Amino acid sequence: MDNSYCYSAKCKIAGHEYDFLCIYLSHGAFSSIETFFSELERGAKAEKTLPDVILVLHSSKNHEERLNYWKADIAKKAFLERLQKNSTQFTKSIAFCSFSYKKLELDINDLDLSELDDTSLRPVIKKLMYKGLLHLLDQNNVVYEAPSGHAFRHPSGNENKLFIQTKEVANSEAQLGFVISAICHIHAQVNWRDIETFYVDSMGIYYIVRELLNFVESSARIVNFHSYGGLQELTLPVEEYFVFISASTSGSMARELRNKEFPRDRILTIIEVAPRNDENQHLIIVPKHMYQAQSLKPDSVPLSTIEIVGERFSFHTKPARQVVLGKPHQPEQLHEILEVFAIDGVKQELNTRLPNIERSKITVFDGTTLIKNSAFLKWMDDEINWNVPSSINLIVHVDDEVSAKMAEELKNKLEEPRKPGSITIVNASALDGHCFNEVTGVLIVAGFVRNGSAIRDICRDLREYQSTPEKPRHIMIGLVLPESSLISTRLKQFLERNSTDRKFGMSIWATLPLGLASTNNLWDAYSNVASELDFFEPQADLKLNSESIDAGLASLRNGLKSAQTRFVYDSAKRLELTGGFVFLPKSLEEKFESINSACILSIMSSVLQSAREEEKESISLKRSMHQPVVISPENFSRFNDGILQASILRMAKYSELDYRSDYQSSREMLELLKKIFKRNKLNYGAAAQEFAIAMAIQKLKLRIDHLHSLIDVVFEHHEEIDSDLILGTMIYLAREHNYPTSSAPSK
Repeated sequence: MDNSYCYSAKCKIAGHEYDFLCIYLSHGAFSSIETFFSELERGAKAEKTLPDVILVLHSSKNHEERLNYWKADIAKKAFLERLQKNSTQFTKSIAFCSFSYKKLELDINDLDLSELDDTSLRPVIKKLMYKGLLHLLDQNNVVYEAPSGHAFRHPSGNENKLFIQTKEVANSEAQLGFVISAICHIHAQVNWRDIETFYVDSMGIYYIVRELLNFVESSARIVNFHSYGGLQELTLPVEEYFVFISASTSGSMARELRNKEFPRDRILTIIEVAPRNDENQHLIIVPKHMYQAQSLKPDSVPLSTIEIVGERFSFHTKPARQVVLGKPHQPEQLHEILEVFAIDGVKQELNTRLPNIERSKITVFDGTTLIKNSAFLKWMDDEINWNVPSSINLIVHVDDEVSAKMAEELKNKLEEPRKPGSITIVNASALDGHCFNEVTGVLIVAGFVRNGSAIRDICRDLREYQSTPEKPRHIMIGLVLPESSLISTRLKQFLERNSTDRKFGMSIWATLPLGLASTNNLWDAYSNVASELDFFEPQADLKLNSESIDAGLASLRNGLKSAQTRFVYDSAKRLELTGGFVFLPKSLEEKFESINSACILSIMSSVLQSAREEEKESISLKRSMHQPVVISPENFSRFNDGILQASILRMAKYSELDYRSDYQSSREMLELLKKIFKRNKLNYGAAAQEFAIAMAIQKLKLRIDHLHSLIDVVFEHHEEIDSDLILGTMIYLAREHNYPTSSAPSK
């Protein structure tokens, strides 16, 4: 269970902008002193940069425990040391804010920021909590837009392309506690304890109102008037009452209540798209960036409607839409990057842990290849001549070998028209305040950036150490390998912003979104299933001899362990690339044999990510909320080299290989798997073991009848197939999916 809810927010106080890390602690976070500090540390670690202020929010019921825990000198000292860097205190204040009915208590622990006190902080608590509510909308996918050609028909009869699912606003105890505290603090004018009856338009928000009653210690009753179905029968109550509306895109329910003479101050819409000051109060207004403006306007073209009843859809999910990968999905800068890295530029080993990086990376690009490339060096020269400010006299580089070499090259080039030694190079890990006494401009250098945490840290450090941040700054990055284009765009926005109207300069040689770049949570299933097999008992009466069963399960276990660091294949048939790979540039078409498997994995990963970001719906892998999207089985015939098939299996998302919602897709994949398993000793079936492992970890899924049919085939022909790993997979899946052993073929 999550004991905390964390989010970051910027807020101006007395003319200064501060970075806040807000951490709401639920009751569970106070179970022990270890839990208390671990939740605080978890929140701090989740931030890309150290905040100026940490605001800890909690119920006043835990006030005494918090006071006692904060007196624990050893644990407190260890936590505060995490908020320092090079003996400099980055986080200046830690404020504790406890909520009770009609009361807010503040306790500020001033570390190095004397101007922040109760008087200055208390007025912005409401603003900070509101930003936390907006963060929940985004994090929990509360706001949906209908896909192209469709519109939602709301219970009011209105049609538009926006649907708000308020019941998803809080998905944990901590998130729910935060929402309740926000309701009571933002709408402190309501005497919640005096209310005798709460009316709700949907059972989807019952849990929110019930928790509100617990918080204010009220025994009021909750009445569900079932949206518009019961609205006509709702009359003005004689007792003290309050009405909660879950969400609104038109304001029509609040308008009807007002027509029934319900006063405005007795109506609260939890999520609205616009203020309706004459009709109701609101808790959250959906920000404009979360939906397109035209989504709320009637469409001139007739659309297919998705009926909404209460907070649920009344339609059946459509069959999965199949997507075939091709040239339209080729990333824009893929060829340019392959010209540099395709031959010996990507390290062969998978799941590699880099220095100074906590998480392993699925593939690692070799930086020495980039720094030796003449085209890249020319690009750096051009950037210096055309874009880098001449005032630069300090270069700060990310703490790795490639960035250090880049910094040295840039220093030599910048000093050509100047006096040697006029520019200082500093490693990011050695950055401290004494570097900035005579700084006239800063150049930040990084050879490789993934999601940007290291370079964000440098910018945060500069803000701390540099007394005049308005001095020119330029960021130069070799290759950006983000999970998505959106992450790359947000990183660019973060790096360019400053306190002036101008933007900091930025130069990026190339960007290639790779999808999930870290192995965390992606390939954990390999080790999880392998561990499960240590205690696995197969079904009885499988009509297989015990030697075959034992050999199959042992082979599957070993294959799962090997899969964490390499592709898995039959020792007699390696996974190799043949000619004609559509995503290679012409200059590499004759050199395909020199391209290693890790590079090919990266290529297919970038193609899949490009397909997810494709704007044209018919060829996009991006799923909608009413229709799943799958990688067409045809792809495994188009890309029939084992290494390409294995790469697609590895880098696809689970939902993209789930064929259970469409009979035809599942049937096509069944027939493909039968052929691949039977021919696993030939080139055609070189990736058979990768297909089997994808099924073992429940990534590649068929309809249950098709899965049973595949198990029948493998059991009946297992001697002909001659693969212990494939047999072991089917033995494992037979038990997991209730394979009817009575119908198992004899052999």
